[in-house]
Amino acid sequence: MAVQAGSAEYALIECTDKVFSLNYEMISVDGSKVTIKTSKTRWLIIAVYIFYCGISAFQWVEYSIVGNIIARYYHVTVEKVDYTAMAYMLFPIPLVIPGSHIAERIGLRWTNIVGSGLICLGSWVKIFSVHPDRFLLTLGGQSFLAVSQDEPKYPPSETRALQKKEHDGTERTLVESIKRLMTNASYLILCNSYGLGIGVLNALSTMLNQIVLARFEDGEEFAGRLGLIILVMGMFGSITFGLILDKTQKFKETTVTVYLSTLCSQIFFTISILIESNSLTYIAASILGFFISGYLALGYEMCAEYTYPESESLATGILNIGNNLYGIILILVCSQLKKYYGDVAVHICLCSALLVGLILTVMTKDEQRRQNAKRNNKFTDNRVPGLGI
Repeated sequence: MAVQAGSAEYALIECTDKVFSLNYEMISVDGSKVTIKTSKTRWLIIAVYIFYCGISAFQWVEYSIVGNIIARYYHVTVEKVDYTAMAYMLFPIPLVIPGSHIAERIGLRWTNIVGSGLICLGSWVKIFSVHPDRFLLTLGGQSFLAVSQDEPKYPPSETRALQKKEHDGTERTLVESIKRLMTNASYLILCNSYGLGIGVLNALSTMLNQIVLARFEDGEEFAGRLGLIILVMGMFGSITFGLILDKTQKFKETTVTVYLSTLCSQIFFTISILIESNSLTYIAASILGFFISGYLALGYEMCAEYTYPESESLATGILNIGNNLYGIILILVCSQLKKYYGDVAVHICLCSALLVGLILTVMTKDEQRRQNAKRNNKFTDNRVPGLGI
């Protein structure tokens, strides 16, 4: 495999892994050797990235999780409060393709600098919106934060290095990549199945306050705790499923199992809410969060497998268009269902969406283009344990 370092090109001849400290020994075309060692500062960079992404992520449902209180404060309807969460889904849609293109050109560092700058700007705008007659300013601040979401989800991997070489060598254009992605049947099915699954997560997170209050009086804090449980358990789910994929390489089997478990968990959560059991709802939220939030990482892994050697940022960007669109549609539909038919109709809608998504997931082929590329380049045994790169 060739690796570009400055103006020189080197061939990777040895890679050692000592507790996540990767050392690469490479040889150039003129016979000179160079050793590249990872730096401990990478952990600081990761910590900073996690911090600023968290600052943006928690503001996604900052208002809708206490929608009834926000509606009363700003003198607006609960449906309008939902717009603050839908902004996070709406604005990135037209920016995914140009954003992915820019990220490819300027690199991760400047992309993240711009993203963090928008997060800072949006947060300050919202400070000046703390007045009952400034709800539109609140939406404006959320819009800046929404734009900042259009960024790469994962750092470059070894496969990404392979992509870079192939992209540079053949001078593929952005338009050609989009055409290939739009004719990739497995990828298109994934966009819909993943879109439905994460769309349900987006709708549930946005409307959790309304769903809980329909059965639990003064349940604002209860809804907040449920949202936190779903989020935290999703972290454990992502790590767990990542480790399973690393060990087994069974991508489709894992994805189908997780999707089926998500549907069953959603049904369990629905029953717990409807029978108004606090303890069962906590348990159901924990299980649901573990699977539905954990599915986030699985979707990106499947995307990389189906679309290699296309640009990861472009493929995942288009993938996110699907879950954003489905999220918006489900929120709008569920809002009307709750208004005219009650909360039971909302739960049926969410479960039905997951059922359709499960059927689509089962229909997808078990393709592993990325893993085949790694095997062909003798990278199988050099992946970082637990990270899948």
